[in-house]
Amino acid sequence: MPPASDPLAARNDIEEGLRFEQHGVLDSALAHYERAALTTKDAALLSEAFRRQSSIHRTRCEWTLAVACAERAIVAAREARLDDLHSEALSALAAVHRSRGDLDEAEVMLEGALRLAHDERVRGIILQNLGGVAAEKRDLEAAQHKFVESYGCFRRSGYRRGEAFALNNYGRVLLEGGQEAQAARVLAQAVAIARDVEDEELVALATLNVAETLYLVGDLTSAESHVSEALGYFNHTQNAWRQIECLRLLGDITVKAQELATAVQCYVRGMQLALRIGARQEMTVLAECLTKVRPLLGSV
Repeated sequence: MPPASDPLAARNDIEEGLRFEQHGVLDSALAHYERAALTTKDAALLSEAFRRQSSIHRTRCEWTLAVACAERAIVAAREARLDDLHSEALSALAAVHRSRGDLDEAEVMLEGALRLAHDERVRGIILQNLGGVAAEKRDLEAAQHKFVESYGCFRRSGYRRGEAFALNNYGRVLLEGGQEAQAARVLAQAVAIARDVEDEELVALATLNVAETLYLVGDLTSAESHVSEALGYFNHTQNAWRQIECLRLLGDITVKAQELATAVQCYVRGMQLALRIGARQEMTVLAECLTKVRPLLGSV
């Protein structure tokens, strides 16, 4: 006999899961989200519980489970005509496609989600993800516009964690556009807000971007320290996608430091992870890195 529906217990489980997730304790977070889904028939709570399960599985690059949970979140919200939750669930599914390198599919899904969304916080999340897709397509102007628009949504809704995400991603785009000084200021704000809301994953993400800024201005020692800090967190949470980013940057840092054998090791480790999770775009980037560095290794 299935357990009786208990919306209050389900809400408490989701809140507890969020606390665990923000501190990188993903097994415990997932257990709470799963229990929430089992203890309620409330469509809103069901959709949120499955959406948050999808996020954990995506973090771990467990694509099949991430897609299945996102689809269950979509169904629960759609059948109850909960447009904002429906759009958040679509955004979660789009995030899985984006993580796997399916940028066009992710973009179409996010545009559909944006048409459904009314709540400022939800619109901010979707705009954030659209900005991420634009950045990966190298349309930096469009990405900046989306991130700034997203930041405004988060400010109006009082969603501080979202503000930190928007600043982190905006800073990253400024960095890629060659505006290192402005990027450093924006990323420092992102780290401060992330620490204020006690979101360890967001702190790690912003720290990784700060490391890239330090690398570009030539402070290799500080850059390596920052990226190693971020990598430690992503190793702990088994986030292979972010580990690959860290290893790519560590490789770049050690190339500039003329530690070419170490650079090759970093790129190869990143390539192995990218092959394991099927991250096509990351495989392409790392292959290019190895192509450039291996001839140099043979000449020293």
